[in-house]
Amino acid sequence: MKRKFNCFLHNIRKLWRNKMLRYKIRLVLFCLFLFALLSLGLFSLTRSYSFYESSANLSLDIKTAMFVVEPGTMKYNIDVDQIIPNENSYVYAFSISNFNETKRNDVDLEFNLYIQTTTNLPLTYRLYENEYTPDRADLLTKSELKQDDDGAWYNLFTDETKYLFGFNEEITNMYYLVIDFPPSYKNVLEYSDALENIYIIIDARQVI
Repeated sequence: MKRKFNCFLHNIRKLWRNKMLRYKIRLVLFCLFLFALLSLGLFSLTRSYSFYESSANLSLDIKTAMFVVEPGTMKYNIDVDQIIPNENSYVYAFSISNFNETKRNDVDLEFNLYIQTTTNLPLTYRLYENEYTPDRADLLTKSELKQDDDGAWYNLFTDETKYLFGFNEEITNMYYLVIDFPPSYKNVLEYSDALENIYIIIDARQVI
């Protein structure tokens, strides 16, 4: 038995001395390694696609009530955890009133609207008042890339319209924030786990 084993080892060493054979073995090992990498990449891509498919939610369908009863700046966060790349737009409806359950503004107020977002996802934004139809003009007429005190970058979109709330009647304005995440990003892995923080900012001032 030992003699047969030594003979086997001798034959293996003899074959390994063959340069062409060594080259073929290395080529086969390299191909196997490359195949393993491609399989791993395909698995990750499929997993990302499955993540998007299982998280599909084509309409945020959220209505938030906001109130402006005195001068100041108010900031509201929008929950968009379920947003995914899609050919359809996401529509976030919200209202702004000059009254709440306890009071109404007692002076004339005017306010501007801003949309502040992080830069984690390639989203686009549009804003409409009263009703949402694609042929209407977008109210977000100004866009800026800014940096906060901690050095983090964010987008600031401005609605330059000055909205007026008188103090002698109850008023409610309805708005629609339209968010687009193009379907071309569906299989981009870097966006599969990324989240975007979106804020609606109301800057209210007393009219003198």
